[in-house]
Amino acid sequence: MTMNFKDDKKMERAIYWHVRLLSGDFGSQEMEKFLSWQQADRENEVYLHHVEENWAVLEVHKDKIHDALNSKKHHVVPTIGNMRWVGVVAASLIMIMTTLVIFAPFFEKHTTAIGEQKIIYLADGSSVFLNTNTALKVDMSDKERTINLIKGEAYFQVTPDKHRPFMVAVGQRVIRVVGTKFNIYRTDNETTLSVTEGIVAILEGTDDDIIEQQVLAGKQIIINQKNEIQKTIKLNLNNVTAWKEGQLVYEDILLQDFIRDLNRYYVGKIILQDKELGKMRISGVFQIGDRNKAIKAVENLLNLKAMPLTSNNIVLYNGK
Repeated sequence: MTMNFKDDKKMERAIYWHVRLLSGDFGSQEMEKFLSWQQADRENEVYLHHVEENWAVLEVHKDKIHDALNSKKHHVVPTIGNMRWVGVVAASLIMIMTTLVIFAPFFEKHTTAIGEQKIIYLADGSSVFLNTNTALKVDMSDKERTINLIKGEAYFQVTPDKHRPFMVAVGQRVIRVVGTKFNIYRTDNETTLSVTEGIVAILEGTDDDIIEQQVLAGKQIIINQKNEIQKTIKLNLNNVTAWKEGQLVYEDILLQDFIRDLNRYYVGKIILQDKELGKMRISGVFQIGDRNKAIKAVENLLNLKAMPLTSNNIVLYNGK
C-alpha cells in the first residue's frame, strides 16, 4: 500500500502514541486505548510505523538537528499538549544532510547509532571502544590528549605518556590518566566510572586548588546529577566489559534497570505495563543483537508475557 502521509490528524495521533509508548509511564488503561486506536483503522498502524522509522533517523542526528532548529528559532517540542511536531519531523528529515555540513566540527568527532559499536584508534596508540548510541570529541595536541564524552558509553585503553596526560571530560568532571584501562557510562542522571586496570584520578576544584581522588583497578564510582561522588563499589570486571564481547551480564538487578539497559541497543522499546513489575529482580547473560531471545528469557524467568504493540515496541505484562 502506497502512502503519502498527508493526513495531519492521523500523523499527529501516531506521533502522540509513539511519544506515549516511549514515556516509561504506559499503564493498562492507556494500553487499551492505544489498541482501540490501532485497530480502528488499518492506516493507523502504517502511520505509526512511519513515525517510528523517522524517529530512528532523527535519534541518530538529534544533537545536530537540535542546533539547526534552534538557529532557525524553532522551539517546537513533542509533548502531549503540543503534537504539531509533524512539521518539525518532516523539516528535520530534509535538513539532516545540510546540518551534517553546516555543523561539521573543527575537532574530531565520533558517534555510534543505536545498536552500533565500533573501535577508534588515536594517533598516540590509544584506543576507544564506543558502545551503542555514543558520541565523543577528540582533541590531540602536543601537550595534552583530551576526550569529551558527550553521551553514551566507551571503554578506554590508554597508551602511557607522562609528558602528555590523557584527560576525559564528562560534564563538569575531568578524569586524568597516564596509562590504564577503564569504562565510562554517561546518562542524563549519572556517570559511572569503572577502572579495569591501572589508576584513574578524578579532578575537582579550580585551577589553583585541584583535588584528585584516585580510583584503583577493580573499583567503580558513580557521580550523580549534582556532580557529587555518590558511591564507590567493588566491581565485577567481566560484567562491566561484557558488552565489548556482545553480551550483557546481570546479577540480581531490578527488572526496570534491566529493561532500561536493554532498550539502549534497539530503536523500539520494551515497555512495562505496570510499574510494580519493575521491582522484580533478574539475573542472567544475554546476547546483544537478539532482543527476542532476551524477551523470551524474561517471560520464562519471571512468568511474564510479551505482546507486540507496534512493529518495534513490545509490552511486558503479568502472565498470571
